[in-house]
Amino acid sequence: GAGTGALCKVLARQPGLAMTAIEPAPAMLARLVRRAGLESVVAVPGFCDAQFDRRHFGAAQFDVIVSRQLANGLFDPLTAFQNWHHWLKPGGAVIAIDGAYGRDAWTGVWQEEIDVLPLSATQSTATVPYLLEVAGFKVEAVRWMDAVNALPSTKTARYVVLARK
Repeated sequence: GAGTGALCKVLARQPGLAMTAIEPAPAMLARLVRRAGLESVVAVPGFCDAQFDRRHFGAAQFDVIVSRQLANGLFDPLTAFQNWHHWLKPGGAVIAIDGAYGRDAWTGVWQEEIDVLPLSATQSTATVPYLLEVAGFKVEAVRWMDAVNALPSTKTARYVVLARK
């Protein structure tokens, strides 16, 4: 999910990038398309973690797939990663940023999701890379995001995974 476009805004600083963002929540999608500086982002409504979601994009369409805080919210992460593999060009890269969430990280209405989403309370950096490998990727790096994790506003430790098709 692209959310409100915060990551797109960071990526838009790189010259020459053409971006496509997928987001299932209509309210978030509306905020993304209204965000200054993101007028050229192609916004697609939808999910990525069901087999029929593959229809959103063609095979070998993208050079890079970047996700931020997404894996923990996928209903079927393996299918999502298989879709990503289908959508990426040969040699394409996945950059997945996520957090080592525990059960206590989910509050309010989100607590209901803990036992529904398979990666919602995975306090490990091993599961996402493992599932990416099962989906056909070669994991090149898994690192803690030390600078982000040192910020007082960071409540859940973040990590990044780099994998290639």
